[in-house]
Amino acid sequence: MKLISICREKCKVAQYTEARKYADAAMLLSQKANYTNGIAEANNHIGIIYWYIKEYDNALSFHLKALEIYQSEQSKSGIAFTFTRIGHAYADMPDYDKALNYFTKALNLELELNNPINISKNLNLIGFIYTKQKEYDKALKYYFETFELVHTHNYIRGQAAIHHDIAQFIFSKIKLMRR
Repeated sequence: MKLISICREKCKVAQYTEARKYADAAMLLSQKANYTNGIAEANNHIGIIYWYIKEYDNALSFHLKALEIYQSEQSKSGIAFTFTRIGHAYADMPDYDKALNYFTKALNLELELNNPINISKNLNLIGFIYTKQKEYDKALKYYFETFELVHTHNYIRGQAAIHHDIAQFIFSKIKLMRR
């Protein structure tokens, strides 16, 4: 949907009010056409806008609407994407246990779908949560799985993300050892 693509581009440059206009327009068109996937996608992108502006409860509200639609449509990819978005909201609240739960659910669905890019993203997010919870051995396990996967599939953005997150992990460990 072109409106959602414009919404994404507006979010990339922090034009959230403009992004919301496009997401709302996508929602209206989808509702008029009774296009349930479009309604779910618009809800998710409105949730993402709220996440960007740190209104996590509002973000969750829209993601949960999207999740309900994707579940009724039995869209595993939509459900997995939405689980990841819900995980992001909980991670930033921070409610790490709930975030871990949703990232794990997303990972399990992505494994079923055999989507290596999204598998790597969720493995990395789980590693991040374990780092935040100071469960460093578990975090390292997930970071190494991510590392192997992104290099096997030559996923450049994933490589950059995991190198950054491993560096952050090492920095956290060094800070802990200096105390």
